[in-house]
Amino acid sequence: MPITDMEIEILLLTAPSKPIILTERNDWPAWYKEIRLASMCKNIWPYVDPDTKDPPAVPDEPALPAYGDFQIGALRYSDLDEKNRVGYDHALRVYLWMRDDVRRIRGDVAYIALVIATSVSKYARGFIVDEDDPREMLRLLKGPFEPSF
Repeated sequence: MPITDMEIEILLLTAPSKPIILTERNDWPAWYKEIRLASMCKNIWPYVDPDTKDPPAVPDEPALPAYGDFQIGALRYSDLDEKNRVGYDHALRVYLWMRDDVRRIRGDVAYIALVIATSVSKYARGFIVDEDDPREMLRLLKGPFEPSF
């Protein structure tokens, strides 16, 4: 059964595009846009944007709530009375939510660093070889590769 024109158009529209490799100054605008869009899709551009004057720090994992914070002398969950168990359970849910969010952010920031490292030429990689922070990677690449109009 032959492929219809509409199926060909769908295949062309959904086919993965060839990734842009940062090799020279002319590549910078399109390459930088891809990195920015990938970071925006992951909702982490504020952590990656090299032009931000006061960027947010990538968050650290929160501390697990301690039983003693809810009832003096409590060392185990079973030491808590009913009222304090409710408070601890709520704090634990908040902790788990925050921990998962921090892990997502940290993982997405690391992913963007990997995208940057694998989408530059060997020459460009020399500028970022010892760097794993995507914001710093972009800052280091910007000087030699951003076109001066």
